Amino acid sequence: MAAVEGRAGGGTDRGRDGFRRAGHGRGAFRRSRLLRLLLAGLVTAAVVVPLTAAVRPRIPAPAPATLGPLTAGTLEEAYTANRANAALAARMAEAHGDRHRAASDRMLASPSRKSAY
Repeated sequence: MAAVEGRAGGGTDRGRDGFRRAGHGRGAFRRSRLLRLLLAGLVTAAVVVPLTAAVRPRIPAPAPATLGPLTAGTLEEAYTANRANAALAARMAEAHGDRHRAASDRMLASPSRKSAY
């Protein structure tokens, strides 16, 4: 069998029924490539846009308390600093209208909340 000239591997641009297929050729290749690039861009945007919105919270929170190395002697100081931080976070959440978060932060800031250790 002799290979058909002009096509790699001896193939033709005709279908099983012997007729030329619409959409084949250089223009169709460019269109399909452009479509693939467009779809890849849309998928990337669908992932990146929500993630960038999640990076910055709508309700600000204080920076974490800076603590030295934790030891048995500095544990109470760490609890006090974290409770003060939680109380500040509760005030910030309340100022921004998030009562649920403010209530949760106030619970964390309460002095009665201690570790079970």
